[in-house]
Amino acid sequence: MEIILFKITFAIYLLSGCLFFARKRWVFLPILGLVFHITGVILYSLKAGRPPFASLYESILFFSLLIILFFLLFKLWEAGGYILLFASISLFYIVFSPSSPQPLMPALRSFWLPIHVALCFLSYTFFILSGALGLGFLIRKEEPLFKTILSFVKWGFILLTLGIITGSIWAYDAWGRYWGWDPKEVWALITWLYYSLFFHSRLMGGGKRLLSYLAIIGIFVILFTFLGVGFLFSGLHSYF
Repeated sequence: MEIILFKITFAIYLLSGCLFFARKRWVFLPILGLVFHITGVILYSLKAGRPPFASLYESILFFSLLIILFFLLFKLWEAGGYILLFASISLFYIVFSPSSPQPLMPALRSFWLPIHVALCFLSYTFFILSGALGLGFLIRKEEPLFKTILSFVKWGFILLTLGIITGSIWAYDAWGRYWGWDPKEVWALITWLYYSLFFHSRLMGGGKRLLSYLAIIGIFVILFTFLGVGFLFSGLHSYF
């Protein structure tokens, strides 16, 4: 049942994205898509008996939901086309690579799982949205857009910091050490340093155009940390 809902969601997001690029803000469409999306995630979670955090499939499913939810909550119409396109690509993977819930690995059976993963996903969401808004700012040059970019990067940085801290505590409980230079840990640190560079550039007088470009490049940093590391490197986080 849920895969049918995800197919409907994919079609709605794709249509909505095309309409946004055509300057037609039919906001009821992404709202409708979000309703189908949330319903599908709830059904999947009920089948799994847990939140959808334990595999690549589940992570993309939940992450794309957060992207659209925040897009609508913050009314980010200026970057609507880019955001809906991103969600469509994510749902394309979900629709054409269906997966059933699998039992949790022993290391994942911890109350730290929803805390750590939720913090990281929320930080990724703010960073992705800031990059999409960076594209919007370079086109529109609207001051409120730039202020939103700064706010989103700030919140993303705070949440990523908390995600790294909770991940370290969880790592100590699971493996007896706070940090082990696992590829995912290394790239989480690289991501943290990258956005530290963003703030440093601003303090050093970096212009709005430069910071917008840094926010856009950050999308690729986030996607590599989230997806690329798992595909290219083996490690303790490969099950994500």
